[in-house]
Formats: sequence, C-alpha cells, structure tokens
Amino acid sequence: SLTSFENGHERSPDLFFTLRSDATKNDTGVAGSGLSAAADIPVGGAFHGGPSRWEMNNLLAFGGPGFRQSTAYDFPAGIVDVAPTVLSMFGIEAPPKMSGRVLHEAFGDRTPPSTKPDIIEIRHGNKVARVAAFEGVRYFLDGEVQE
Repeated sequence: SLTSFENGHERSPDLFFTLRSDATKNDTGVAGSGLSAAADIPVGGAFHGGPSRWEMNNLLAFGGPGFRQSTAYDFPAGIVDVAPTVLSMFGIEAPPKMSGRVLHEAFGDRTPPSTKPDIIEIRHGNKVARVAAFEGVRYFLDGEVQE
C-alpha cells in the first residue's frame, strides 16, 4: 500500500509511474540511465524522480565545528532528517509530529547508531520496492520491475 512508502496522504497521487532505468554507464562511466519524456534529456541520460537506486541515492554532508570530520556512514538518511538534526544542534527537541530522526552520527561528540536498518521488501507481482526502517523512520531505498 502507499502507506508503506510514506505516500498514504490524502494529497498523494492516485497513479505513480516512471520510465525504465538500468545500470548502463554513461559516457563518463557513471552507472544509472533510463528513458525520459523530457526532450532535453537524451536516451540513456539520467534524471530525477524515479525509484531506481541510481536516482534515489544522494549525498548529505555536514561541516563545521561540532561535526564529525572525514567520516562517511551508510545509514539511511533523508531530507526529513535535516530539521530534527539542526534543532538538536541548538538543544531543541523536535516536536512529536515532526518526521525524521536526529542524525547523531554527524556529531563529533555523539555515539553513532550501533544497529543496522531493517530492509523490508514489498512485492506486487514482478514489482519490488525496498524500504529501510531505521530508528523509527522509513526510507524508500529503491524499486524495480523484475523480469
């Protein structure tokens, strides 16, 4: 169901669709390409908005005093985590209705999580989606049609 992907809101669309993507490398050797309906994106070009792992992966970086230096983690994180993390920097607890988690692993004086996320596979026919459940937050990882 859409609630598994945090899209069960009354304003969520009735229909989601994305064009096929795969691990084909582009001219610079970066994996992840697909079809696009946009005229300015060539066949095999990458774009934003689909569920493939190449479109869903991104970088979130913090810098400055108080942050852990030269460290990378593979914990799931998303834009929903930025506000609780910034509030935590100032000693303010996030309101109960706020989505996301405090990214303790970003701070130099805090202990990173010692647990790994639970990976949940949701299947419907030949379609599969993977969601990570971590510290009370669900993160959509990727989705694909399996042939």
